[in-house]
Amino acid sequence: MLTEGTERRTSAQIAEEVAKLGATLDASSRFGVSYTSVNASGLINSTPQILDLMSDVVLHPAFPASELEKYKQREEAGLEARLANPNFLGQQAFRRVLYGDTPMAITSATKESIEKLSAEDLKKFHDKHFVPGNTILGVTGDFKSAEMQAMLEKYFGAWKGAAEATVSYPAATPEATKITLVDRPASVQTYIVGGNRGIRRVDPEYYGLVVMNQIEGGGAQARLFLDLREEHSLTYGSYSRFNAEIYPGDWFAFAPVRTAVTGDAMERFVFEFKRINSEPVPQSELDDAHRAIIANFALSLEQPAQLLNDWLTVQHFGLPMDYWDKYPDHIGAIDAAGVQAAAKKFVDLSHMQWVAVGDRKQIQDTLAKYGSVTVVDVKGKAEN
Repeated sequence: MLTEGTERRTSAQIAEEVAKLGATLDASSRFGVSYTSVNASGLINSTPQILDLMSDVVLHPAFPASELEKYKQREEAGLEARLANPNFLGQQAFRRVLYGDTPMAITSATKESIEKLSAEDLKKFHDKHFVPGNTILGVTGDFKSAEMQAMLEKYFGAWKGAAEATVSYPAATPEATKITLVDRPASVQTYIVGGNRGIRRVDPEYYGLVVMNQIEGGGAQARLFLDLREEHSLTYGSYSRFNAEIYPGDWFAFAPVRTAVTGDAMERFVFEFKRINSEPVPQSELDDAHRAIIANFALSLEQPAQLLNDWLTVQHFGLPMDYWDKYPDHIGAIDAAGVQAAAKKFVDLSHMQWVAVGDRKQIQDTLAKYGSVTVVDVKGKAEN
């Protein structure tokens, strides 16, 4: 809602000014992340006008009621679509399984929470959290630093407010392996997720997790893709991902498969999870993973927006100032033993949490071969 009107500009006026400048101005906060980002870009000689617009939406949003109603309608329509998406249902159930009755288990707004949201709620949130002590501002481009600092001072210098206290989160308590089946009657596919709790961005295990994840499910060259798709034709694609935030995230692998091959897919997941745990990664495969990660990082340095994002990452998480200088060396230092250590912690079959979204009548017995099954409906309510 930040770009949908300020104390001196309407939503339409903001959009018109941005268009005239040939610029961009966006505000976003992906559900579950620890920050909001406001991004603006444009020609260097338009910097004063861009900063005027950007500071206005950051410092003086009005949250007009008419725009809020439009936003609610869009969000409710989007929520309806997500609730029909097995991928979304799988991720929603996975977070509930991992984090139980805590805020970290919440992956989406609900219809009820959207409807009761008011402009006053947004103003209170903005006044509490949008203060310079909580904020990092970064600029990249061809300019003289002193001139840019003077412009930033002009548009943001009067902003006041100290940083909030750091929020602490309880340590993860691993639970024994279990399977949650999200019943989606007549579904022609099963969406499978398997994973565990993860780490914070600043934890030392981060580099090992990056390399292990690249090998296990980081792309079309990774083990899960080659096994489930290329060798056994069970899916269009199988991958793994992890999240590492200011709070502990998660690691998970996933694939949509045909209902009839649910059991075959589970068998291949378990096989690959056991293999990454028990067999040292061959040096050639480890070298390929190192090259892919480091090459991708090197390419990102050619993109101004990504370069800026890298430095904002250092600031946001409190990483060392030479973090990115040493990043390739840290990745390259992860050997086969380091990959196995990461696998034993994050691909832990004794505490693996499985979620399967599909037709209960067709897949429950198959899933039961891999552990006790709890059945819930698409809203998370237990079924008999």
